Amino acid sequence: MSPSSESPKDARGGALGLRSAGSDLARFGGMGLQFAATLGAFALLGYWLDRWLGTLPIFLIVGVFVGFFGGTLSMVKRVARYRGSSGS
Repeated sequence: MSPSSESPKDARGGALGLRSAGSDLARFGGMGLQFAATLGAFALLGYWLDRWLGTLPIFLIVGVFVGFFGGTLSMVKRVARYRGSSGS
């Protein structure tokens, strides 16, 4: 049998190696940045509401929890979509 001239393919049909790793790094790195931005935005919103209403730290804590759960939900949905597209 002669060796194939094609490069090996991953489950998504792309060539294995740097391009695939770079694509995954960008995709999952972006998810991490989105999670951090969501958490930070809701925490800042909660802090601003607390300062405005004089209720420190009630809305800050609520904002952190809402940001955490919103970011986690978004991340779970994106990973599920990624896994669904890379499957059979």
